[in-house]
Amino acid sequence: MRDSIRNEIYFNRCIDESKIVSEKLVIMLKRIGDDQEKEKRIKNALAREKYNLIKAKYSRGDSIDEVYQLYKSFLGDMSFFWDERTSIFYMYDMMALTVLFDEGKDAINMLNNLVLGCKRNDGLTEFYTKYVNDNLVCMEGKISYGNPYERLKDIINSEDKVDKLKEYVKRFWYKEHRQAFWYNTHNLSTNCYYGYWSFESGAIAKILKLDDYELKDMKYYPYDLVHYKEERDGIIQ
Repeated sequence: MRDSIRNEIYFNRCIDESKIVSEKLVIMLKRIGDDQEKEKRIKNALAREKYNLIKAKYSRGDSIDEVYQLYKSFLGDMSFFWDERTSIFYMYDMMALTVLFDEGKDAINMLNNLVLGCKRNDGLTEFYTKYVNDNLVCMEGKISYGNPYERLKDIINSEDKVDKLKEYVKRFWYKEHRQAFWYNTHNLSTNCYYGYWSFESGAIAKILKLDDYELKDMKYYPYDLVHYKEERDGIIQ
C-alpha cells in the first residue's frame, strides 16, 4: 500500500468496479454501429477509467511497471480524450508522468500539441515541454489553476529547494485544490477516491535533481515514481 487514507480492501473494490465499467463500455463500443458521437463519448469514458486506474493501482501499491503500462495506454488515448473542456489536471498529471517515466520528446510534444490546439498552454505545460525538449529549467507565465501550482516557481528559484518542496506538499498542495473535481472524494460513500498524488512535486524533484529522501514517506508525494527509472536502469545494468 502507498495510500495512507484508504485500505487495500477499498482499492481492491474500486479497481474491480472500474474494470467492470470498462468491460461494459467495450461491449457498448462494439454495438454502436456508425454513431461517431456516441463512439467518442464511450472512448472518452474508457480513457477516463484508465486514468483512474493509474492512480488507484499506484495507491494500492501495484508495481510501477503496471502503472507505466496504464500510463502508456492512456497516453495513446489522449488525442481523442483531450479537448477544450477537459480538466487541466489530466494534462498536468500526464506531463508530470512523462517526465517521471522519461518518456521523451515525442510524448511531451504530442501532449503539448494538444494543449496548443485548444489554446490552453500555460506556465506549467510550457515548463515541462521546455525541459524535455531543451533541458531548460525555467517556469514563466501564468499557470491556469493558480495555487498551489504557482508556488512551484518559488521552489525552482529558492536556495532551499527541498524545504520549499516539503512545505508545498505538506501545507499547500491538498488544501489549495478545494475547487478540484477530486477534492474530498475520500469522504464520499461511492468508490470514487483513487488517491491524492502530487505528480508535479515528483517531477520537480527529478528535474532539479533534489535529494528528496526526507519526503519519502510524506503523504501525497510519489517518491518511488521519482526514482523508478534510475532503479530500473540500475537493475538492467
